[in-house]
Amino acid sequence: MGRIVAFVVTATIMGFLCGLLSGYLRAHGQAGIPPTTIATISLGFATVMLAIASVFAGNRRVAAAGSDEEARAKTFAPDPNGASTLYVFRDAFYAKFLGLELFLDGSPVGQTRGKSFLCFTVAPGAHRISTVNPQDKSRVDLDVDLAPGPSYVEQSVKLGATGPKHALAICDAANAQPRIRRCRLLASQ
Repeated sequence: MGRIVAFVVTATIMGFLCGLLSGYLRAHGQAGIPPTTIATISLGFATVMLAIASVFAGNRRVAAAGSDEEARAKTFAPDPNGASTLYVFRDAFYAKFLGLELFLDGSPVGQTRGKSFLCFTVAPGAHRISTVNPQDKSRVDLDVDLAPGPSYVEQSVKLGATGPKHALAICDAANAQPRIRRCRLLASQ
């Protein structure tokens, strides 16, 4: 409901401003802006603003990890205590600004954006990784059995008929490591 109100208010304000501009042009001997053009500009601007606002609707502030912590994570060194190191990354540019919530075994661990990754040290064994799009509340789960050492999961976003579709997939080290090196490490919750 709030988005509809914002759309109507934005279109009305743009229509008013275009009407003022048209009146100014007529007062100075110029041709005014035709009403159909005013309507097109107003609705078009409101649509673009609504689309931009919807991308950021579920986003929350996320902090980048420190450069030392990021450099350490990008070495992909196994944990000396035999724990599993889980890397969840988003390397794609599409929907870069769309924040996706990430859960590990039902607990929130952070929100990713495009070209970012999260890194966790967890006990080896069975775990459930979940991703939720805060805009439409869609959820994707991936059950994994983590061995000691690094494991990699790609969190992807693709264009869907009704909006962005997200997925999780296990990725091998040869494919994941160069892609993670292009991303920035986010601080987990």
